Amino acid sequence: MANQSLCIIPTPKQVHLEAGSFALDEHTWIALLPEANEEDAFAAQLLQEEIKELTGLHLNIVKLAKLPRKENFILLFGNTKAAEAYLGETWSWKEELPKKGEQAYILEITPKRVVAGGEGSLALFYASQTLRLLTRSERSRWPACQVLDWPSLPYRGLMLDISRGKVPTIETLELLIDQLSLYKINVLQLYTEHTFVFPHH
Repeated sequence: MANQSLCIIPTPKQVHLEAGSFALDEHTWIALLPEANEEDAFAAQLLQEEIKELTGLHLNIVKLAKLPRKENFILLFGNTKAAEAYLGETWSWKEELPKKGEQAYILEITPKRVVAGGEGSLALFYASQTLRLLTRSERSRWPACQVLDWPSLPYRGLMLDISRGKVPTIETLELLIDQLSLYKINVLQLYTEHTFVFPHH
């Protein structure tokens, strides 16, 4: 396992590969904490759609007061202490994670289950995006590992000149935004000159 690497862009700050893998199947749940908000649910839906498109598996998204089983689930969380209490586990990395900022996330994959998230919806979103990337390279069998990641810069962006060549449609821009967010890019600037007619300057 030591000579293998994960296909994650950008490369995470810390990656520890373990023996074994987590196998997705039709009974795997994408679980959210009872306190999960609309942003958390949106991140879960993006992951659900990615898995469906690439593996054919439709995973149910559940938000239960308590999980009735201890395996075959992907828990997306935005509150480390609440997630610990929810699973009845103690995590050694819970103190280190908040020190890395609101975009820092943890991803822990074992042969029995997956936990992914951090402190807040933004961390949960980036964790779920990493799982989307893993699905693209590994499909339905994810290698057991622990990933701890946070950005070197708070803002990472792209400026797109929409005044030259074909002007993108809203659908194209939405697709671009989805692809950029997949790679943890969080700023998109649109540069324009004569393409749009304004009533005055």
